[in-house]
Amino acid sequence: MPHPYTAPAKTALPKLAFPVLASVQAVLIFTITLIAAPLPPIDEEFGLATADLVLLQVACGLPYSGLLLLGGALSDRFGGPSLFRMGLWGFGLSSLGAALSSSFEMLVTMRALQGVAAAMVAPAAVAHVAALYPDPEKFDGATARWGGISVLGAAAGTVLSGVLTTWISWRWMFAPSCLTMFVALSLRSSLLPVVRGRMQAGRLDFLGALLALTALMSGELRAQHGE
Repeated sequence: MPHPYTAPAKTALPKLAFPVLASVQAVLIFTITLIAAPLPPIDEEFGLATADLVLLQVACGLPYSGLLLLGGALSDRFGGPSLFRMGLWGFGLSSLGAALSSSFEMLVTMRALQGVAAAMVAPAAVAHVAALYPDPEKFDGATARWGGISVLGAAAGTVLSGVLTTWISWRWMFAPSCLTMFVALSLRSSLLPVVRGRMQAGRLDFLGALLALTALMSGELRAQHGE
């Protein structure tokens, strides 16, 4: 069975390119999970109700989960590099916006934009990994490591955000996201492979993505109300 991404890697150094992509993936998951520890100081600063805290907790994860399939379809259609670059910019700028938020509304909006951008970056990053490892066995090994890195990113988000919130400020917990995105953008053109899109792919299911996002939001609301 042919590999879905057959474009040759532009770089001959997958041992360097893979850590860059893996770091991006870890930070994406890190950013989703980092909000739990700093909720008390955020609550103290903005004076939030219980519903506000719940909204803040899910503001990033829900768009990410609901739009991930659409992000994969966009990566298939237009190729990984364009989507990766746009997603990195969006994620980095929204992370900076979250750190500089002057109100609860701004913070929630930036968190939601982080989720949207992450849904673009994650599948595009996997497309790059597939181009780095065209051999199916090597790709399987890479994806196994990829999953472990995601778990580490989730754990690091909780731990590091707690440390930064305790010793500096909750706003600094977004610094790793900004820094990683900047590094990835700087190295992207020289280190990462070219991934061709497939313009003959089927229609993009925007309605399906919207319905998936709505279903996730409805499920979360029911769970919060104990239904």
